[in-house]
Amino acid sequence: MSVNESAVTDTSLSDAEQWADHPLAHFLAAAWRNTVRSFSRQRAHYETLAEVDGVFRELVEHAAESPERLAGSMLIRTHGSFLAASSLALSGQIAESYALMRNALRSALHGVFIAGDAERQRIWVARADDEQAAERMRAAFATGPMLRHLRELDAATSAIYERLQQRTIERGAHPNAYGALAHNGDAQPTDFSRAYLVTDDEVQRMALRTIAQVGICALSMFYYVFGDLYREQKLDARLAKLRHGH
Repeated sequence: MSVNESAVTDTSLSDAEQWADHPLAHFLAAAWRNTVRSFSRQRAHYETLAEVDGVFRELVEHAAESPERLAGSMLIRTHGSFLAASSLALSGQIAESYALMRNALRSALHGVFIAGDAERQRIWVARADDEQAAERMRAAFATGPMLRHLRELDAATSAIYERLQQRTIERGAHPNAYGALAHNGDAQPTDFSRAYLVTDDEVQRMALRTIAQVGICALSMFYYVFGDLYREQKLDARLAKLRHGH
C-alpha cells in the first residue's frame, strides 16, 4: 500500500465492529479524535507539516528516476518516519513521536553518507552476510564518520542536525520533565493514564515544531544527493521558504 492509498472500506469498518469494546480500540479511537481536533487547534503547525510532506512526496516521486537507489530507499524511510512522528504528535503521543523524529534524522544521515560511494554501498548491501560483514558496516557507518561527512558538505545543516538529534534524545525520555512528577494538589494519586495522550499545550506544540524542523533538516541533507531534482522541480525554492519560517 502506498502513502496515497486509502485503507478504509465498508467491509473493513464492519469487521472492526467486533473489536470496538477492547481497551486498545478505545485508545486508538481517542488518539484519532485528538488527531482530528489537532487539525484545527494546531492548524498552523499542521499546515507546515503538510507543506514539508508535500516536498517529500514530490522528491520521492522523482527520485525513482535517479541511479541513487540506496539513497532513495533511505529517503523513503526518512519520509515514513516523518509521517509516523506527525501522526503520533497530532494524536497526543508526544514522547513516542521523538523516537520517530530520531529515526528520520538517522535515515537521512545514512542516505547522504551512502550516496555516490560504491564501497559504502557494497558494505551496506552485504551487512547481513556474516558477523564480519556486520562489523564492517558498524565501523563504516558509525555516527562520527557520517557526521564528519555531513559537516564537510554543509556545516550549518550539520549543526542543526546535531541540535535536533540531542533534542529528540532529551525529550523522548519524557517531553515534560516535571509533568510525570507533579503533585495534583489535592493529595490524590496522580492519574498516570493522562500521560499517554497530551494535547493542546506547549508540549504538543514543541513536538509539532520539532517534527517540521526535522523534516526541513532532512530535506536539506538530501539536497546533496538529489540536487538536480530539487532545481528541476523547484523544490529548492519551496525548501528555502520553509527554512525561512523555521
